[in-house]
Amino acid sequence: MKLTDDLHRESSPRAKSLLLSLLALFACAPFAVQAAQGIEKVGSTATLWFDDGGWTGSWNYLCLGESCIAGSKVGTRWQRTITEQTINVGSTYSIQLKIQHTPTGQYISPVYSVTATGSGGGGGGAPAVPTGLAVGSPTSSSLTVTWNASSGTDHYDVYRGGSLVGSPTGTSLVNTGLAASTTYSYAVRACNASNVCSAQSSAVSGTTSASTPPGGGGGGAGQFGIDGTGKLYHVDEGWTASFNYLCLNGACSPGTRVNGRFERSVSVTAGSSYSIEFKVQDNTVGQCLTGAQPITYVAGGASIASSCASPDTTAPTVPTGLQATAQNGHAVQLTWTASTDDKSVAKYDVYRNGGSTPVGSPTGTSFVNTGLTEQSVYTYRVRACDAAGNCSAQSSQVSVTTPVFVPDTTAPSVPTGLQTTAVNPTSVALAWTPSTDAGGVVAKYDVYRNGTLATSPAGPASTITGLSSGVTYSFRVRACDDSNNCSAQSGPLSVTTPVVPINVNTTSNSYSDHNVGPPPRANPPSALATPINGVAPTSHGFAFDINGSTLAWRWGPQNVANVAGAVRAPGDSGLEMHCSMNNNATFLKVSVVNSTATIPCTGTYTYFFRYLHPQPLNNNMATRWIYTALFTTAGARINPAAYTPFVDGSANWMRPRHPISHDGITAAVIDNQSNAIRIRDLDRYTLWVNDSPGNVALNYAISGSVLRVESLRNNAGAVNGQNFFAVEQNPGFGGIYSYGQVIQFEITAIAGRESSQTYNDFMYYIVGYGWSSYGDPRLKSAGKAGTTMFVSDTGAYSALEKNAVFTQPMVTVHTEDQIDDFLVGHHIFHGIDPNKRGSTLFDDPDVRIGDRTCGGCHFRDGRGSEIIQTSKGPRLPPPIYGLKLLDVMIGRQAGFTWDGSATTIRQQVENALVDDHHVQVSAVPTRAIDLMTSYIELLTVPNRNPGSYDDPAVVQGDVLFSQVGCAGCHTPVQYTSSTAATHLRNLEIRPYTDMKVWNVNGGSFRTAPLWGLGHNIDLLQRNARVLRFMHDGSATSVDGAIQEHDGAAATSRTQYNALSATDRAALVKFVESL
Repeated sequence: MKLTDDLHRESSPRAKSLLLSLLALFACAPFAVQAAQGIEKVGSTATLWFDDGGWTGSWNYLCLGESCIAGSKVGTRWQRTITEQTINVGSTYSIQLKIQHTPTGQYISPVYSVTATGSGGGGGGAPAVPTGLAVGSPTSSSLTVTWNASSGTDHYDVYRGGSLVGSPTGTSLVNTGLAASTTYSYAVRACNASNVCSAQSSAVSGTTSASTPPGGGGGGAGQFGIDGTGKLYHVDEGWTASFNYLCLNGACSPGTRVNGRFERSVSVTAGSSYSIEFKVQDNTVGQCLTGAQPITYVAGGASIASSCASPDTTAPTVPTGLQATAQNGHAVQLTWTASTDDKSVAKYDVYRNGGSTPVGSPTGTSFVNTGLTEQSVYTYRVRACDAAGNCSAQSSQVSVTTPVFVPDTTAPSVPTGLQTTAVNPTSVALAWTPSTDAGGVVAKYDVYRNGTLATSPAGPASTITGLSSGVTYSFRVRACDDSNNCSAQSGPLSVTTPVVPINVNTTSNSYSDHNVGPPPRANPPSALATPINGVAPTSHGFAFDINGSTLAWRWGPQNVANVAGAVRAPGDSGLEMHCSMNNNATFLKVSVVNSTATIPCTGTYTYFFRYLHPQPLNNNMATRWIYTALFTTAGARINPAAYTPFVDGSANWMRPRHPISHDGITAAVIDNQSNAIRIRDLDRYTLWVNDSPGNVALNYAISGSVLRVESLRNNAGAVNGQNFFAVEQNPGFGGIYSYGQVIQFEITAIAGRESSQTYNDFMYYIVGYGWSSYGDPRLKSAGKAGTTMFVSDTGAYSALEKNAVFTQPMVTVHTEDQIDDFLVGHHIFHGIDPNKRGSTLFDDPDVRIGDRTCGGCHFRDGRGSEIIQTSKGPRLPPPIYGLKLLDVMIGRQAGFTWDGSATTIRQQVENALVDDHHVQVSAVPTRAIDLMTSYIELLTVPNRNPGSYDDPAVVQGDVLFSQVGCAGCHTPVQYTSSTAATHLRNLEIRPYTDMKVWNVNGGSFRTAPLWGLGHNIDLLQRNARVLRFMHDGSATSVDGAIQEHDGAAATSRTQYNALSATDRAALVKFVESL
């Protein structure tokens, strides 16, 4: 079994077969429990189940034929959803249970032949297992549990934490007497009149809100915040509001004006911190922008003061005329006279039996309190609150006694007056005239969208979300009473959502000659052959001899230390040799002292060297390391003066400032901030190296005047500032550098439409090998296509620069048009308006596709923090860097998205437009889709921190990662196809994925790539964003993600948990370094 970090997998078929054979071999006959079993199908979901026999069950497998998959204990039985084949009601199937039991080892049942049923499997004639269980409407002392009705039901049994808490006849229960800020788990079963009951449903959890003192406004009441129902809101100051935007973590969408405030639904987690912002237009004052404001969300809501809102300290008047009418034993109807307020009344809080937490907060002057006990006395009070959180005193108290409950058979009246109160591109607010019920109480309304139940509100209004723009929907509604009698559906209401403007600029308007440069080296070696002994070092390079186990090193005469303009640290410059005898999995290290060392490896091995520069590029001291190429002792040695010449091509765009600059933009794909240079005016160029012994010739097609090419960084530059070089050439490099030496260089030119000097980003070239920066292959996530980018840790633009760590094209790209498509596609993907000169606004409302931009979820091309509700359930936006390299990976079986169902990147882009942006593909310009797809397909994966393996814990964690089985599915090394496009072919990459789909943790999921994770963690943490893992964002740490790898990954998880605390920490640290 293999452990995974970030997504799901299972063991190989061979390993699973072996495991099941061992289970059968050691099955204990004395533990022969006869458990009821079966297959039941409700709707399209089929469940394989066995009644629990008291097993401890640290592992279990439920088998359908030969397909054995782990299940879970739900209520009083072990079960799993059948996904591997279609189940037909009435057909016969073979099933078996294999389960661990501590006292006796394990129990393996006989193979049973069962007939799939269309109802519950708990006994003959039992109703179907209730579906749609939900827990909501939290107060500090109660939760409301609701579910879908099962046919043939007399009553339902509701369990909290395994204990029965109620047996209502309807499909809801208000569970009271709970503790504040506490999570509870619920399950429900359906029983017929003979008390034959279904199995319990799957458990669902809910959390009560924090306590609120009487008279307080609650955590979610204020001018600006997120309330306890997950609505981001801002009070309404009477603006004309031709536009308004409510923004969460930079993702801005229009709000709906409701009861004195603008609001929209968001997905938030208690205890997490967010950035919120409000923007609104007004004909008189122009517009008001709050700017991004920090807020920490807590259960029950959180709010802050707003610079756009005038202080409101006046509470509404106390409600009067409160009346209570008992209705058929289980409900009380309350009505009162409306309060007044200097602005508007936002809600009324209804209190029962002197409690401190409202049992309801309606916006109107009536409320039906359901889920009560017959023949009981209840008292009520009500207060009024405005949008600023000012609340009146409570009203006078009324008392009422519920009668004996008498089930009725009369359905409520059919709802009338169905209408819209708000229509947005992705949501529709509905309202209707309340129904009446002659014999009971109207307990809920069922709202149908296009014939499918969408929601079941308690009152005569509901907002339907998750719609698509420009689509016509049909809505109907019916009323149901507390005896579960339901009216006929109302007449249909047809609503067409407005079309969202597709505001994208697909015109590049950029400086490009459309040059196509030479392609990358066709078949680069994985390592350079060892040079022959006795070769003299070049003027600015080095040479070395290997005689058996002895290394001798020689510096070139201009590769100097201890002087002004030094290019390496004093003495031996920290020189180290690292060698590997296991195909680069692990390396042994030896320090070179007085230019000699004893080599720790024997036989055939690979190796590289590294030494220290006098100073780092930024605050990361590991940027002092200068690496050589990777060499190998395999095969014949080579004369560095006689290797086969080759050409290696690349392309990029000129940057407005020097690399590592603290005073402008180099890495970020935006206009420069310190002067008027626009990215559209910067030259797109190709460059290539004609590499032959003694003459490494740099070439370029730059439209303008190249002033100089500088290389070999010296000690005259500043940490976190502009760097200077020992060598200035034009073009460069000639024969001054040695075979296997890394050249770091900078080009300065007046090019494109700019009269100012512009620069390339630092580029790295290895003599005899091609484009690359490190000889340690473990650091090169994308191989030759990867970037090595360092930026200043100080200065006004440091954050913008660091946030662009993933926003770089592959080094192997070699056409100007690809670079231009990358830049224009970046602006469409991230919502940057190219017409707003100097804009740093990402997710600009003026250039969105639908109600958000792609970058609003995929933060700076990495993983997101916001959990998105999709048709497949909650999903965490995955990173998008390196996807095209995975697309052309040899042996790839899975596609893209968490479940691997999108076969191409373009298909996933189009799926996202429909599912996430709520627009039709046909409404988006084809060129815009082309550019977004090209942008994603050209994104590379940055190299790892050059000092990653300086930490002994990372070294140890790398070994443990393989030992406990992680590498079985999170496979470190992969290769791209030889038939891929020229910039993608024949690359050795380290994605840490097998690109296969495995059945684990309750579903089938693709093994998530782990490359880039270290940079992604840093990106999110620097921007105060929540770090999440797993497909649904359910884990917030690497260890937490490992703990969620159950099912087929359970054995590897067990091996991880069996490690010492020190070893577990080492494995986590390694994963966090990737």
